[in-house]
Amino acid sequence: MEGGSAEATRLDERVTTSAQETESLGERVGRALNPGDVVLLEGELGAGKTCFVRGLARGAGAEARAVASPTYVISHEYPGSRLTLVHVDAYRLDEGADLATNGIEPGDNAALVVEWAERLEANLAPPERTLRVRFQHEGETTRRIILEGSAVWATRIGET
Repeated sequence: MEGGSAEATRLDERVTTSAQETESLGERVGRALNPGDVVLLEGELGAGKTCFVRGLARGAGAEARAVASPTYVISHEYPGSRLTLVHVDAYRLDEGADLATNGIEPGDNAALVVEWAERLEANLAPPERTLRVRFQHEGETTRRIILEGSAVWATRIGET
């Protein structure tokens, strides 16, 4: 990871015990977002991905109450004071799908967050612009959230 390498490494691991804690972690990451960034969310149904996105939206300066899972429409856009958050749910897309062929092309002032990211093509952005967030159930309201990314993300998240 020396010299700003884009190699992904574990940046943080948190156990959250409430929706508020999950949103708070998302907000911290949202404050670190820049246009062109991609946040890949992985985890089973009900693991807290959409809750995390509410926090991302708040951190990006968007209205968090508007955040809902875009399962049936594939994507939602949340314009914020800092940037637009494009929220994609890839659950209904074909394995290995390409977002552009599904009509999803974030604008210049947008960051992309993808639920069920494991279903999409691997390279949505350069590795230094990509943050992977893994969600694991630990109990009824308890989640283990693992952030993985490059040294660039480590620096940005550490500054928030």
